[in-house]
Amino acid sequence: MLASVPKIDFLLSLFERTLKSELCRNNVRISIIGDSSKLPKSLLKVINEVEKLQRTTRGFS
Repeated sequence: MLASVPKIDFLLSLFERTLKSELCRNNVRISIIGDSSKLPKSLLKVINEVEKLQRTTRGFS
């Protein structure tokens, strides 16, 4: 059974907030694999910002 749209929207927004607040502060590296074109544009923007930050921040190699 698939999750309802509101639940999916909530989980994606939670992931977006977590990316913004926690992952960079704690030196956690992320890598998105697969087709990300279906993700919300706001989440894609945050993912791109985090990936860019990871390329320029010490501790990520």
